[in-house]
Amino acid sequence: MLERYVENHPQSIKVRFALGRLYREIGLTTAAEETLRKVLDLHPSLDAAHVELGQIYESRGEQDKAMNAYRKAAEKNPYNFLVRQRIARLLIHEGRFEEAMQELQELRRLAPDNTDIAVRIGLLYMELEQWDEAADTFRLLLERFPDSDKARYNLAMALEYGGHEEEALDQYLAIPEESGRRADALVHAAYLHQRQGDIEEALDAAREALRLSDEPRAGLYDYVSTLYDRTGETESALDILDKGLERFPDEADLLFRKAVFLEK
Repeated sequence: MLERYVENHPQSIKVRFALGRLYREIGLTTAAEETLRKVLDLHPSLDAAHVELGQIYESRGEQDKAMNAYRKAAEKNPYNFLVRQRIARLLIHEGRFEEAMQELQELRRLAPDNTDIAVRIGLLYMELEQWDEAADTFRLLLERFPDSDKARYNLAMALEYGGHEEEALDQYLAIPEESGRRADALVHAAYLHQRQGDIEEALDAAREALRLSDEPRAGLYDYVSTLYDRTGETESALDILDKGLERFPDEADLLFRKAVFLEK
């Protein structure tokens, strides 16, 4: 029906654009591209048509063409929030983090209250190993959303990697038990306690992480066993190894550590 209408109204940009979008949505990308190019011949400044072309190129894995299409859309409409998100995502995917940061900062200028953009900026600062900037970003988020475990966990990681271990430890331990991030937070807390020489606190945190983990990794059993050994609790160390081997019977590190214990 749309095709017939286009034939009867060849200058109708709105209908031709709708047809191009429909072609893209049902997977007829060649027809979609041809139709959208005709739309742009009639209306070169229509940013939505460039976005549609970008999505077609992305679906084909043609990232450079997609980027060019999105850039053209942004040129036509600098306030197109969604297209700038797409540009930033492609840049991150390509490892062009500095350029992605520029796009995200522009997005934050356009939408200062958008929390998703703030999170992306914080995570990108971490990719760039700009720990203080990342911490500042997540700290501001936490001030706005004090119950956000995601913001608190990311803040703690930024602080840890930035060398602010005491504050990082406080943030990890502040994540509540009912949070799905509590177990991972306790593993980080255990490592921080260990680096500070407090093996007992490290052991308590690691044991609690093991208790809370729905699917604990083999390495966590190994770590808890090591901490038990450091405190002289050899029997408990072996018991944890055995529990780990029940779940991971072929795990080389657990088998090796048990063999070492048995030789003592």
